[in-house]
Formats: sequence, structure tokens, C-alpha cells
Amino acid sequence: MDFTSQELVRLRVAAGVDPLWETALSLHLLQNRTAPLTFGPWRREVGAALRRSGLLPAAHDLMRLCPDGAYFPDFLTPGRGDADIDTALDLLLATPRRRLLAELTRLHAHTRGPVPPGVRLLADGCPKALRRLGASLRAYYRVAVEPYLPAMRAEAATDRARRADAALAHGAEGMLTGYDDLPGWEYRQGRLSAPYPVDRALLLRGRALTLVPAFFCVRAPLVLVNESLPPVLVHPLAPAPGWLE
Repeated sequence: MDFTSQELVRLRVAAGVDPLWETALSLHLLQNRTAPLTFGPWRREVGAALRRSGLLPAAHDLMRLCPDGAYFPDFLTPGRGDADIDTALDLLLATPRRRLLAELTRLHAHTRGPVPPGVRLLADGCPKALRRLGASLRAYYRVAVEPYLPAMRAEAATDRARRADAALAHGAEGMLTGYDDLPGWEYRQGRLSAPYPVDRALLLRGRALTLVPAFFCVRAPLVLVNESLPPVLVHPLAPAPGWLE
């Protein structure tokens, strides 16, 4: 990712963790076994809570919509770290029908499975299907993300303070150089490199990039697939094992 002087001036760091990015990333963690020392206790606790609350079927539906794979729809993560869950869900539910159809079609081209009837209704912009999705996301968030917000926000605040100190001392370039503390990240002479899962260049085209810290992000950063959307770069906070205690 290359920065012009204009883009450096417009660079911003999100105020905190983003509710729907954390929701999506937590769904990924429930589908894989990455970082078992850090997130194993959380997986066990959340799995038990989902069973007790009868939310396992809804969580499995959300996992099909947000798979831990090469692609999941951008409309599931509309925020930039500056919204509460209700505001974030309002943004999601306002997604234009054309975009819903395009992203869900792309999802099932990747998964190569049959398109469930509920997803077809969602792709058609069916209001009832959208409301059902919003209710499922909110219920899952209340169980899998919300109880852990104090630890998540504390980790994000520490990270933000470190970035702010670097920016005050050395400007935007100094702040970007500070991301060298993340494995595989490097900022040199206007170019930020990060260990993205595939070879990709994020083109800013004069737009403001928002750096979003994510508690449930493990190792690799994430960006939106649709390059016409406001650019974000989601990066891991890397909490220490034992954080749940």
C-alpha cells in the first residue's frame, strides 16, 4: 500500500473495536483452531453459552454466511470502529439490494454449495430476511462479543495510545513505522507492507484510510474486497494468553 502526502494527512485510527468486524472475526475463530492458547478458553465458554441460550442453530447459519475462508461479504462489516452495535446493524440493514445480490452471489461461487432459501431471500433484499439476519447478529453479539468488551476495549485503548504517541512524536509516517511491532508489517518510504493472505495492493486514490484494531483478528490483517468502499485496514491486537482470566 503506497501513501501520497495527502493520504498520510488523512490517515486515521479507529476510536476502538468495531462491533460487526469483531462479530465476523469471532465467527471465524469458532470455525477454526487458530491461537488455541489465547482463544481456546473463549471458544469453550462461548460454545457453552450458545448451547444454553439455544443460539447454536443461528450461529451455524451465521457461519455459513460468514465462512472462515477466502471470502465473506463486505456488507457484514460496514463500520470503521466508530459505531455501537445498533448503529452498525442499521448500516448493514440499509445495504442496497444490488450489493446484497452481488456479494451473496460471490460468496456462493466461493463455497460452491447450494444457495439456502434464506440466503436467496436475503439476496433479493427481502425485509423479513434482513430483519431476521439483524436479530441473529444482535443475539450472537450479546453472547460472543459483548461480555468481553471490557478486555477488548482495554486492549484497543492501549494500542491507540501507542499509535497516538508515535504520531505526536513523529507524524503519520512515524505512526505507520510503529506498526512494525506487528509480525510481517513494514513501513518504508511511503509504502506499508503487511502479511495479507493473498498478494494484493490496496489503492487509496486520495481517500482516507482507517486503521481498525481488532481483538479477534489473528495474525493476518483484513481489508474490504470491494475497492469502491471507504478503505479500512483491520489489524490484530494480539491479546496475551490468559486474558479471559
